[in-house]
Amino acid sequence: MALKSVAKGILENAAFYRAPEKLNLLRRSFAAEGSDSPVYVVFGAAGAVGSDLVGRLAAQQGARVIASDRDHSDLDGLSKTIKDATIMPADTQDPDAVASVISKAADQHGHVDGVASCVGSMLIKPAHLTSTDEFVEQMRENALSAFHILKGSAGAMMSSGGGSIALCSSSIAHRGTANHDALAAAKGAVSSLALSAASTYSPHNIRVNVCVPGVIEAKMTEPLAESEGARDASERMIALGRLGQAADVGRALEFLLHPANSYITGTFLHVDGGLGSMAPARAGDSKTVKQN
Repeated sequence: MALKSVAKGILENAAFYRAPEKLNLLRRSFAAEGSDSPVYVVFGAAGAVGSDLVGRLAAQQGARVIASDRDHSDLDGLSKTIKDATIMPADTQDPDAVASVISKAADQHGHVDGVASCVGSMLIKPAHLTSTDEFVEQMRENALSAFHILKGSAGAMMSSGGGSIALCSSSIAHRGTANHDALAAAKGAVSSLALSAASTYSPHNIRVNVCVPGVIEAKMTEPLAESEGARDASERMIALGRLGQAADVGRALEFLLHPANSYITGTFLHVDGGLGSMAPARAGDSKTVKQN
């Protein structure tokens, strides 16, 4: 019965996967570098990573950038420093607000080429001390926001020849890390959502990728960064021995969004100093590595 249900679903959605010739022409147009000035939308634009990304995208030749965040005051500050960005406030937990931002961008410029989610929150607690409300809030701030951004982006991009969607997960979703249970679940949901969506929307030339940051210095991580003991403990977990910067993540997101990188989809780009993939060398290990 399960196989029959899957087969039925595929047949019922067969039209979704048969891209018309008009769309194929649009695909070729989109894939050609420099064919149009790129149009980008960044959610969570007022944060450290988001504002860095907005600045990078706005610096691209001819690029048009829409910066969105639910924090109006921080967006006002962003608009003063990056004058080429268009400000559109929206709460990513409201699907209609997200869809409206993307729709306005598409209506104004004719297409949207790249959408990034720099939205997220952090909770450091073991499961037995985490309330149900706290768990749900982590899912809303991280996974639900990512879903709304993905949904609104895919709908607009399907009618304009494709594009790139970049979501932010976290290294803790790919590596067992104590006391991050709810957050790991939420960020893990983002990673799984993106991987499935990359397959779903590939026939429509829509790329979906994930940036996987480690411990990044930002407002959200200030308590960790400002505590000498916590900072030292974090740095000792990281192979490169330092915390990441917002610019490290901004560069990675810019790369994933750019139309020139049109053959990359379903990829996890880890920007974590090796945190998620290797153990750091311990004191004394360097003695076995000769410089000459």
